[in-house]
Amino acid sequence: MEEKKNIFLQILTGKWVRFVLYIVVAILVNLAGLAVFFRIDLTESRMYTLSEASIKTLQALKQPLTFQIFFTENLPAPYNTLEQYLKDLLEEYSLHTERRFFNYQFNNVNSEEGKLSEEAIKNQELARSYGIAQENVQVVKDDEVKFQMAYMGMAVIYGDMSETITLTNFQSGLEYKLTSTINKLISKNTALLDLPEKIKVTIYLSTELYPAAENLDTIPAKMKEIVDNLNKKNYDKFELQVIDPSNNPAAAAEADKLNVIAFREQESPNQSGPVKKYYAGLVISYKDKHENFPIVDYGPVITSRGLEMKIQPVEMGNMEDTISGTVENLIDINMNIGIVTSNDTLPLTKDRNQVNFNPYSPRPETNLYRLLKEVYTVKQIDLKKDEIPSDIQCLVIAGPKESFSDWELFKIDQFLMKGKSLAVFLDGIQETTPDVDPQMQQLYYGGQIPKEYVPLTTGLEKLLGSYGVTVDQGYLYDESCYVDNSKQGGSQKVYFAPKIEPATINHNINFMKNINELLLVTLSPLTIDSALLEQNKLSNKVLFSSSKDSWVVKKDISMDARSIQPPMLSEDKKSFPIAALVEGDFPSYFAGKEAPSKPVDNSSEGGEQNQAGKTSAFEVKEPVIEKGAYGRLLLMGSGQMLRDDYTFNENFTQNLYMVINAIDYLNGRADYAVMRTKTQEVMPLNSTKPEEKNFVKILNIGGVPALVIIMGILIFLRRRARRSIIQKKFEKTNPANS
Repeated sequence: MEEKKNIFLQILTGKWVRFVLYIVVAILVNLAGLAVFFRIDLTESRMYTLSEASIKTLQALKQPLTFQIFFTENLPAPYNTLEQYLKDLLEEYSLHTERRFFNYQFNNVNSEEGKLSEEAIKNQELARSYGIAQENVQVVKDDEVKFQMAYMGMAVIYGDMSETITLTNFQSGLEYKLTSTINKLISKNTALLDLPEKIKVTIYLSTELYPAAENLDTIPAKMKEIVDNLNKKNYDKFELQVIDPSNNPAAAAEADKLNVIAFREQESPNQSGPVKKYYAGLVISYKDKHENFPIVDYGPVITSRGLEMKIQPVEMGNMEDTISGTVENLIDINMNIGIVTSNDTLPLTKDRNQVNFNPYSPRPETNLYRLLKEVYTVKQIDLKKDEIPSDIQCLVIAGPKESFSDWELFKIDQFLMKGKSLAVFLDGIQETTPDVDPQMQQLYYGGQIPKEYVPLTTGLEKLLGSYGVTVDQGYLYDESCYVDNSKQGGSQKVYFAPKIEPATINHNINFMKNINELLLVTLSPLTIDSALLEQNKLSNKVLFSSSKDSWVVKKDISMDARSIQPPMLSEDKKSFPIAALVEGDFPSYFAGKEAPSKPVDNSSEGGEQNQAGKTSAFEVKEPVIEKGAYGRLLLMGSGQMLRDDYTFNENFTQNLYMVINAIDYLNGRADYAVMRTKTQEVMPLNSTKPEEKNFVKILNIGGVPALVIIMGILIFLRRRARRSIIQKKFEKTNPANS
């Protein structure tokens, strides 16, 4: 009996039985994993974990959502990882929605041995139908820079509507773009279904222009094709009209009222008679809202007679996207945001001398304005004559140079008292050109008048100061700054372009979490009155500061990097706050004061006239909200940093992300702000001192060989000691050898 028991134990402990048991355990573990599924995202920015905003958007799906992806395989870096990241991200999306509402498909568009299969040809045609074309991507191979044509785009389809996304520029912020697109489609779908009227697409085109331009008569037919295509995707909500204002005074008057683009010609040769107008414009309108677009271009064309100025139709390739984007603003599917355009603030469009463009078309938009319009319905507000609309949550004041009247300050103050948000980008110093005698100019300045930098006072200082924070009237320089390596004879530190390092960025604030480095210009530090903030029971968070090697100059300010000398004494340098976020129940600047008079011009209503014959204005007093509801104030000591050359240059990319993130936060879109930058790849090293750098260099160059030599000596000594011990033991066991 004992013998049988031993045999049975040997069988149980045999290697084949153990192998089978291992397989059974592995299967059970996998089954348990299916029942209790979890994943861990170990990336610093949580790039593989969906944001709360994405999950809420997916849960709002009421119709099937499909992603049609067209992506050329085997692309070089950095595009080779984008396809896999996209697959992982879409798989994560699918885990948070019902399978019947979510689907994605990668379509084969690749050529094999230079030939396209029938499937690839069909898929490429499908890509083109969505407006996705091949793009040039840079390839570095065998030490040569080449370009390769590749498909890198996707169509997001929700119900009968679709949006196209180009993936070339979304190695980072991809989740933000996908979720924003889905959210836009859901909102647009709901809004279009509920529209009581159709959206009008009206062409104002004078047939008298036809002889002056080739193919001008084809515009109505091309536009009809575009509108028909839009109707297929937008529940037949568009209506096309073609109006010829020639010999039609009513149509011409309507075109003038809508500011339709028109060419002007003097009817009489002596330039003294009436002006004849030839209209050529497109108007997209819904109810009382409208936007204008050019349909012709006027510019140089090469002909058999040389270079001539001619009229020609504009390219219609992007017109469908242009109309779709315009509709989003017309039917208010986006949140509203206000931007102050009075008081000499930064313009929202570019000057004519900044870029060459059709003089008969609207001015090109600045980068900041263009990106804001992708997310918000932007309302331009002239504080001198407009009231701030009640449907605006955030008001942006960017780089004003003209003083605000008490009435204008009152409107800003009372807006904040209503529990709203205010974003102020304010300069403490302004650049001016002094008046110089022309002869002195040529004699002393070589024709170039040196700029002067003087304190800027707009009146906002006293308003902001009453809350506990304001902008100092000084110029900030920093030894941690941009270095110009293009100078002959070595590099040059540009002290007036401070580089904001990770150590001085407040990453405890959600929307600043993934902002790793900023490069700013024309900075003035903030003055923060902590005692007043505490008295007003307002919380204050500094978003970022300059380095401890910065200093402020208030006189003899220079923008010549070669003439700027840092202070000799370290106590003259310190870190200064540059941007701050103040939150709480703000006290009004006008508390305990009489409200400023609201000027009312009654000239159009036949008001009473004084002895000088001028119409008098009645004073209107409004009640003062002395203590506000919970509001937010963002203050940054630079308005110039929002200029195009400081927001979309490769050195300033994160500047723009930071500004848009902050505005999102002020509008209650904090989740979107975090999502936009959570996959940013810029991870700069912390700033180090020269002696630290030298130590690391010496350690890398000499430290490793020294370590190898030391290890070799230690091993040699250990072996010799071991040999000595063995030899002594051998002598003890063999006395005859001694």
